[in-house]
Amino acid sequence: MDYQQEEIKNLENIISKLQRRKYDFVNEKINIDSLGKRLEYEKEIQRCDEQINENHQKIELLKSQNQQENLRVWSELSQKIKHIPIQDETIKSFVTRHATEPIVDFQWKESVILSLTKLRQTSTHKEDSRIVSTDYVINRLLRLDKSKEQSRALALFALEYLTEEAKENELENKTVEFIINNAIKTLNENDGRTNNPSTRIDKAFDKFLRSSCFAKICQDRLIQSYISASDKHRTTIGCIFLYTLNNIEVLNARNSTQKLYPILEKLTEARLVEDRVKAGLRLVNEFFLPYLNNNFTEIDFLPEELLNLTIKILLKIISENVTDNNAVSTTALWALKWLTASPENSSNYTVYRFNEKELDILREFATNNKQDVVARGWAVLILSKCNCNYEKSVFAQADWIYEWAVVADGVKPQKQLPVMMPLNRPQDIVVLKYLIGSDLPIEGKRSVAIALGRLGCFVKEMIEPLLKSFHDDMAAFKERDEALVYLAFIGSSKVISQLGQEAQEPFEKDPKKYDLPGRCFLALMGIGNLKEFEYRLIHSISEQFQINAYAYALAGIANSQGIEVLKSLKNHHKKQVRDAVNNALSRAKEWSHNNYNQISPNSSSNNEDRFLAGQGRLIHKLKAKDSTGRWAYYFVYVEPSKEKEFMNALNSNHSIDLEDYGKIVGSCYGEKPDEQLRNLLKEKYDFEV
Repeated sequence: MDYQQEEIKNLENIISKLQRRKYDFVNEKINIDSLGKRLEYEKEIQRCDEQINENHQKIELLKSQNQQENLRVWSELSQKIKHIPIQDETIKSFVTRHATEPIVDFQWKESVILSLTKLRQTSTHKEDSRIVSTDYVINRLLRLDKSKEQSRALALFALEYLTEEAKENELENKTVEFIINNAIKTLNENDGRTNNPSTRIDKAFDKFLRSSCFAKICQDRLIQSYISASDKHRTTIGCIFLYTLNNIEVLNARNSTQKLYPILEKLTEARLVEDRVKAGLRLVNEFFLPYLNNNFTEIDFLPEELLNLTIKILLKIISENVTDNNAVSTTALWALKWLTASPENSSNYTVYRFNEKELDILREFATNNKQDVVARGWAVLILSKCNCNYEKSVFAQADWIYEWAVVADGVKPQKQLPVMMPLNRPQDIVVLKYLIGSDLPIEGKRSVAIALGRLGCFVKEMIEPLLKSFHDDMAAFKERDEALVYLAFIGSSKVISQLGQEAQEPFEKDPKKYDLPGRCFLALMGIGNLKEFEYRLIHSISEQFQINAYAYALAGIANSQGIEVLKSLKNHHKKQVRDAVNNALSRAKEWSHNNYNQISPNSSSNNEDRFLAGQGRLIHKLKAKDSTGRWAYYFVYVEPSKEKEFMNALNSNHSIDLEDYGKIVGSCYGEKPDEQLRNLLKEKYDFEV
């Protein structure tokens, strides 16, 4: 139909020229005395009128044809709108979990886009009430009474149509705003979860934010929605907005003053909430990118004066009284969260020393139910890391899961596990206990439970939020491990029952995926419940290495009844049980003889190796001379709690014993790792050399 629109434009241009020609004849006729000349001009004027009317009739005919075609296309579209086929598409960028998102069927999408293109070609004048416009169709489509999945799929369709198919000025601004607002409403837990766009709607927004036509209107709608939203939905909107800021130069010691001072000025002095929120989100991004790009190390390069000023400004904003809106304080807390981020989630923040008055601001924020729930969770996590005495949090006191794996292999008795040391933080524990027992939503309680665990305080109200964190397959492995460690220290019958049940599931063999059953199995080693060990030893239908582990745990448990249970099972009718019992009793004698010094296990299936298979990031490769002076390659697993000490030792001029800092998982002589060692590390630990 494009040719018809072109023809209508040509006819309108002809009419315009004829009207100018007629106007000229009318003006000249007034000043002419000759009757003959005046009659000639009147004929020309009449001829112009006839041609104008003739062209108007042609236009009306073309418009009528357009109208008929437009109504025919709308009739087809109406049928398509009645049945919208939806399918699930896998989110490919999610490595640790299988997740899908609803999208409209591809053929339906192409068919509707073709129809919308035809509508556009027939819409010669938007103000013509007889014509069905693309604005009308999209509004009608997005306002259908539909399921949650259909709403999401149609929101994505409209957003992608706008960024990929729509011509400039095809849609009215209010329709564009409606499409963006509708898409924002359908954002869910999968959106904005990664630093690069992952879901289809992430990618559509990212493209939208970088377009020449729609970037400003999209930014404005996101900021307004961020301000009016709350809790998790607000954070998701903020993450979507941050996609447009990811191409900036990463903050460093050289550019920090130039980059941060203008943002801090805007954050404190801007009159509009929108401008303050934008500045706050820029600050979030400035602190997040160096943490991400520098292998999750804390920001320790800021000049002292700038760091002090930044924290004082953020705390001042955080302490502001919340009246109509808390978007600015939420954003300031978000920025402080990334500024105080440390290499391990539970490690202390040591770059800045918070005084009690400053910690009180965080405590007051965490207990203020007018504040955003997610931000309150960030506040308690910062509290759990920003202490004044720099004690190690419970999770950082030992590599607990590795220790449990060693117990499962019979390398050392269960009673020789490290002792957890609670932190002396009475004020924070009072605040956190109040919050865990309050009506705070579960998302907020997840952070509170983690914070309590870090301080070494364990109460039954922590179980549900910790289980939620442990089962969250979108969370980082370290975060799930931390939740599991605290569940093990609670060790109630409910926890034991839950972990015992899940430990019976098949272990995950892919080291890139979180081995939840394997982790549950190891946590049982750490809990050390005699009845559970006895039950699992007798009734387990697991592999031999698991049955052996329960027997080893009984042999090394502090309760002397563990040995008695093993002795009573020496003649059990199951050979698997008898073999495990005899091995465990033999191992108990070795422990007694060696005064609990660690020994090498004889087990053919090593739980320690299973654990290390998922810890490639903690395996250090180094080339060094051994005691004979020969060059050799070593691959050493170093616990996070010993990593800093290990790196300092390597940088010194002294000889060191690598096994003082970790476990040597492989070594060979030569200028480079040989093929045998490469194969061993790949097969055993999925570690690529």
